[in-house]
Amino acid sequence: MVPLLWVVRGARPRRGALFGFAFGLVYYGVLLDWLLRFGLVAWLPLVVSQAAWAALFGLLLPGLWRDDRPMRSAVAAAALWTAIEWPRASWPIGGFTWGGIGLTQHANSLTLPLASITGVWGVTFVVVLAMQRVLGRDFLGTRE
Repeated sequence: MVPLLWVVRGARPRRGALFGFAFGLVYYGVLLDWLLRFGLVAWLPLVVSQAAWAALFGLLLPGLWRDDRPMRSAVAAAALWTAIEWPRASWPIGGFTWGGIGLTQHANSLTLPLASITGVWGVTFVVVLAMQRVLGRDFLGTRE
């Protein structure tokens, strides 16, 4: 997800949506490759529908990101990803939770106490917020 954050925050919304969709196709395509045993008709619609959620993130993030306000932008990006992941896990027909960022932290002793208070959504928010630090810019806006 770090490469997606890196390219989308500097892109125009349409290009961000394209990057998000490409990310989603690769991410969910690999994650759900086991569905290919049931045929392309089982795999492709699910992968494309999940990639559309990532495209929505790519579409909206460029409008929220401000290089001169890195902390606000990082919080906005984490909130946006969390806000998009929540309906993806709820709709349609009960949603689809596979590939949720917060679920990757199931064995992390630092985030488990947070999960007991906020659930997976708080963990998702914190993980996406922490990913922004990997991009080489701290929240005060200074380069490392």
